[in-house]
Amino acid sequence: MVIDIQHFDISSVSKEDSFILDTHVLLYIHRPQIDKQGIAGEYSKFIQQLMQKKCSLIVSSINLQEALNVIECSCWERYNNGLSKTKKVSRKVFRGIISEREKVKVEQITFMNQIKQFYDIKAENISENELTDYTDNLERHRYDPIDYIVSAHYKEIGIITNDTDFTCDADANVYILNKI
Repeated sequence: MVIDIQHFDISSVSKEDSFILDTHVLLYIHRPQIDKQGIAGEYSKFIQQLMQKKCSLIVSSINLQEALNVIECSCWERYNNGLSKTKKVSRKVFRGIISEREKVKVEQITFMNQIKQFYDIKAENISENELTDYTDNLERHRYDPIDYIVSAHYKEIGIITNDTDFTCDADANVYILNKI
């Protein structure tokens, strides 16, 4: 089921309902500078409404890992943007620059503190069978490996995402902004 968050009747939600936030929705809300589509406000409003209803809001440990990687990558890109084309550094070299590593650390700690304050973090046990299933059925879905695992573990609850790949899964309860 695909639900447009702009037209969703929030009164139909109760505190027994649970929702999981996909990586980019987390980043839009807690690092709005990455929002190139101007949609952070809509997702933030929807999450605030769910919080007011006292719904359980979940963050997957694998989505959290992905978000921390995006933060590091954006710091690296910002660093390289300040350099001439011939002086740009690889991500491996960037990781060796202590002063830049400290900046990444501050940004990641700030992000993690916000996540811990507002959401329940759930760790998934990823089985070999799930990964085999991902590859064996690759032509039947549009997921990347992380989203496939998230869907496998959480499709019964609401998945709040901006990733249209989730909308192709008839078994998933997907909450998405239809502007995408």
